[in-house]
Amino acid sequence: MSSTTVVFHLHGRDASSTGVAIVVPNASDFKELQNIVAPKFNILDPLRISFCKSSDRAGLTHALEPVSAILAERTVGILVDEQTPRLVPGPEGGLPIIGGYSELYPDFLGNYQRLLDKYGHMAHVAYMGKHVYLTDDPDIVTHVLHEGEFFKKEITEEHPLFPLKLVIPIGLFTIDSSDPRWEQSHKLLMAALSARAMRNYVKIMDRSNDGLTKNVLSKFAESGDPFNVFPWMLRTAAQTIGEVSLNLDLGMLSGPDADVAQIFKDINMTLKLSQDLVRKGKWYRNLPNPEARAQAPIKKRQFEFIQDLVRQSVAKGTPDMPYQKAATSTESILDFMVHALDEDGNKLSIELLVDDVLTFLGAGQVTTSSALSWLCYTLSHHKDKAEKLYESLLDAGLTADGEITAEHLSNLEYLDWYVKETQRLYNPAFQPTRQALQDVVLPGGYMVPKGAQVTVALHSIHVNKEHWTDPYKFNPERWGTEEVRKRHKNAYIPFATGARGCIGFAFALQEMKLVIARVVLNFTIKDVTHGPVVYDPDFSIYRPLNFMATVAKRPPPGERKTAPKSAEPPSPVQEEAPKVGNLDLPKLYVCVSLCSIGLLAQTHDNPSSMAATTARRRASHRNWSGGRRSSASATSR
Repeated sequence: MSSTTVVFHLHGRDASSTGVAIVVPNASDFKELQNIVAPKFNILDPLRISFCKSSDRAGLTHALEPVSAILAERTVGILVDEQTPRLVPGPEGGLPIIGGYSELYPDFLGNYQRLLDKYGHMAHVAYMGKHVYLTDDPDIVTHVLHEGEFFKKEITEEHPLFPLKLVIPIGLFTIDSSDPRWEQSHKLLMAALSARAMRNYVKIMDRSNDGLTKNVLSKFAESGDPFNVFPWMLRTAAQTIGEVSLNLDLGMLSGPDADVAQIFKDINMTLKLSQDLVRKGKWYRNLPNPEARAQAPIKKRQFEFIQDLVRQSVAKGTPDMPYQKAATSTESILDFMVHALDEDGNKLSIELLVDDVLTFLGAGQVTTSSALSWLCYTLSHHKDKAEKLYESLLDAGLTADGEITAEHLSNLEYLDWYVKETQRLYNPAFQPTRQALQDVVLPGGYMVPKGAQVTVALHSIHVNKEHWTDPYKFNPERWGTEEVRKRHKNAYIPFATGARGCIGFAFALQEMKLVIARVVLNFTIKDVTHGPVVYDPDFSIYRPLNFMATVAKRPPPGERKTAPKSAEPPSPVQEEAPKVGNLDLPKLYVCVSLCSIGLLAQTHDNPSSMAATTARRRASHRNWSGGRRSSASATSR
C-alpha cells in the first residue's frame, strides 16, 4: 500500500522544531487521518481536528481537504475546533509574589464565573507559585474526569483537597488514584454504598429525622425563635451518618440545646488546623509549629475512637464474608468494613479503615448538611414550589408522622426534581479537580501542560447558557422537559462523574429526600436573615454562613384546595446571576479592599510587570512538549 510522509505540527508552532513526521497511507479517509494524527500530539478528541497550511496566519486559516490535498503539502498545521491550539488564557500581571490571588479569593464561585465569562471555556490563574486551570465545558469535563492515561486524581499542593489529604491521607476521597489501595477501598465500598444497600437504611435514616422534626424544629415552631439553619442541618447529617455508618446514636437531635458529638468537633478542628497550615506554606509545615502540635492529640483520639468501635464490631462474632453479601447483611457501614472480604480474601487494613471512616464522618456530614441548608433556603424563597412539593407528598399518601419507605422515595417525582434543581444552583461541592498526566490538547484547542490540576467549575457548568435555558431561574419543572432529558451528560454532575465521582451519592440523595420530605410535611420555613445570605469563602464546600430561619407547624391537611385546571401555573422566578447583596441568590462573598483593587490596577498598568508575565507564558508555551513526539527534524517526505 502506497503512503506519504508529511510533517504535522500544531498550527502556530514551529514545524522544524516541533513537527512530527507521520507516514500516512494514501488510501486513508479524513476520519482515519484524524485518528492517525491525534495520538501523536495527545489531542483527546480526534474528530475535532482539521488541517491548514503551515504558512496560514492564526485567525486566517483555510481548511485543507480532502486528504489528497493534505498529503500534497510538505508540512501541515493542525487545528482543533478550527482554532490554532493555544495555552489556556487568563489574567496576567498581579501583585508581586501574590500574583493573581485576588482573581480567585475570596469569592471563588463568583470569580470562577467571571473568569470563564471573560476568557472562554477555560481560564488559567497563577498565584503564589500555584496554577489553577478552570473549565465550564461539559465536553472538556468528559476527558478531565475520566480516570485513565491522561488524567487522574492525584492530590498535590495545588489540589483543593490538599488540606484534607494532610489530615486523612488514604481516605477514599483523598487517596491518589495511582495508589493500589484506592482500588481495594473503592471496590468494597461501592457495594456498601450502592443504591440497593442504601434501601436497607431508610428506616434508620427516617428515625433519625424524627429527632429533627419532633425534638428540635417543633420546639422552634412553638417558641417562634429564629435559628441558624446550617448548624442544625450539620447535626442532622452527622446524627444520620453516626447511626448508619457506626450504629451509634450520638444524641445530636435530642433537643434545641443538643451539642455536636466530640468526634465531629475533632474532625472539624483537625481540618481547620490543616487549612491554616496549607495557607502558611510548605516551609512553615516543615518546621515545628503549634498547629501540628495541636493536631497530634486530636488525631490520636480519633484513631482510638474508631479502633474501639472496631473491637466492638469484632466482639459481636459476625463472620467475615464476601463483600457483595456483606453489603446487605451487616448492621452498619463500619461492620461492613470490618467483615467484608474481596475476591482474594483480603480485608481493609486498619489504616485504610480508619481513614475511610473519618472520610465518611467528615466529608459526608459537611456536604449533605450544606445541601440540606440550601434546600431549606429554596423552600423559604420559592413558596409556590414549596407548596407544590407539599401537595405532591400528600398525593403520594405521605403524612406528617407516617413512615416513608424506599418505595415512596423511588416514586416521588417532584421531590426528585426539586432536589436536582436546588443542587443545580447551590451544589455544595463546586470544584472536582484532576491532574494532567501528560501534555494534552483539549476540546477548543486548549493546551494543558503535564502536572496541571484542572478544576471543573460545577456551578459554572450548571448555569452554562449553552446547555441550560434561563439558567438562573429556579424551576424544578424543567426536569420534566424533553430538553433537560436530552441534555449533555456532563451538563449536570453534582457528584462529579467517572471512577472518582462521589461514591456516597446514593446515601446523600436518600438522606436529603427523607429529611426534606419530613420537614415539608410538618413545617413551612421563613428566611429571617438580616441582610444577604453569604457563603463561607474559607471552606472547601459551598455552605451558608448566616442563613437564619423560623418554622411554623403546618395545620392538618384537611380538605385541600386545588387550582382550577384552566389556571396557568405561576412562572418561575427569574434570578439574576449572583451579585453582592442579592437576596434572591446568596451573595457570593466579595471582600476585596479598595486598596487592593488600586494596587492591582497599578500592577496591570505597569509595562515591565506585564512584559515579565508575558515572557513567562511564552516560555511555558515553548516548553510544552505536545505529547509523544518523534524527532522533529524530519522535513522530507
